[in-house]
Amino acid sequence: GATTATVSGSGTTYNVAVTGMTANGTVTAAIAAGVASDGVGNASTASTSTDNTVTHDASGPTVTIDQAAGQADPTNGATVDFTVVFSESVADFATGDVTLAGTAGATTATVTGSGTTYNVAVTGMTTNGTVTATVAAGVASDGAGNTNALSTSADNTVAFDSIGPIISTSLITVNNDPGAAGAIVNYVVTASDALQAASSLQIGLVDPSGGTAGVLAPGGVTCTPASGTFFAIGTTVVTCTSSDLAGNTTTSNFNVVVVDAEKPTITQATDVTAVVAAAGPTPVTFPTPTASDNSGSATVTCTPASGSIFNVGQTVVTCTSSDQAGNTVSTTFTVDVRLLTTRLPATGGGLGWVPFALQLTIAGFALLGVSRLGRRRRWEVTG
Repeated sequence: GATTATVSGSGTTYNVAVTGMTANGTVTAAIAAGVASDGVGNASTASTSTDNTVTHDASGPTVTIDQAAGQADPTNGATVDFTVVFSESVADFATGDVTLAGTAGATTATVTGSGTTYNVAVTGMTTNGTVTATVAAGVASDGAGNTNALSTSADNTVAFDSIGPIISTSLITVNNDPGAAGAIVNYVVTASDALQAASSLQIGLVDPSGGTAGVLAPGGVTCTPASGTFFAIGTTVVTCTSSDLAGNTTTSNFNVVVVDAEKPTITQATDVTAVVAAAGPTPVTFPTPTASDNSGSATVTCTPASGSIFNVGQTVVTCTSSDQAGNTVSTTFTVDVRLLTTRLPATGGGLGWVPFALQLTIAGFALLGVSRLGRRRRWEVTG
């Protein structure tokens, strides 16, 4: 769009100043034949040139800055990379020409590259937050000396996250399932990440059915042993792990306590009768009642114990079954120690029952004859 060529000079050498350019492009100058003559009137020939075209560039370069390809967002890496692209080559873009902002406290932007494309490596982040990079106007210039405009971006912010999720757990205490040495336990564990919003799947949830809802990448919260599984009586440590989108991982433990609240069962013992020949302490043995327990282990103790000394008469025996949790159940029965008796004549010639030991004494004085009557012994005294 050049419009005017102003000529100055004399003799053999002249300057041609071209003006009026209205757009970027090229300006070419040529001299037609016959426009000048020498001293004897000979007209000039058309001009020849080795380079009679000049590129006219009155516009500065434009520039974009965005996250580099492959840059994780969010990231927990020590370096955050951005890519800068100019619309034309620049020669003076360098470290210090990138403006940093955001809440992560980034301090340094190191520039590498040449021509139109550069990499900016940002470091120095001190806390969770964001890293934003821009290129200010006028920091780089093209070959014509035009400086760049302020950068534009599609995405020039990266979230920096170096802290793992927070896992929320609590102690769980339950009673055993009836008849079982433990219980099926369902629990809920949640995890949250301070940097990520709920819309970014912030919450990881393990629900009682074992499914997940609102998953933190790559898998929300995973716990071992899992919710809904069988936990034995006693204390079991559950280990939960959660990872956020930046790759930070947190592990947390909590206890599941299954209480054995179920008493053992014990067989009902039957009464025991022991017949002795003489009055006095007598050892009596009896079978110990059997017991069972949901935990699989139960002991039985009896008071007085089998084999203990019992006196004539009735004694109540208490047998108690205990499991490892201290649950107890008892049963009682009677040990009846009886003195063996025989039949002697009563006063006036009749028959009567007297203790066997007394019979022996009587027999020592007046034993005349013995006969059996029925299932018991009977002493008859005659003469």
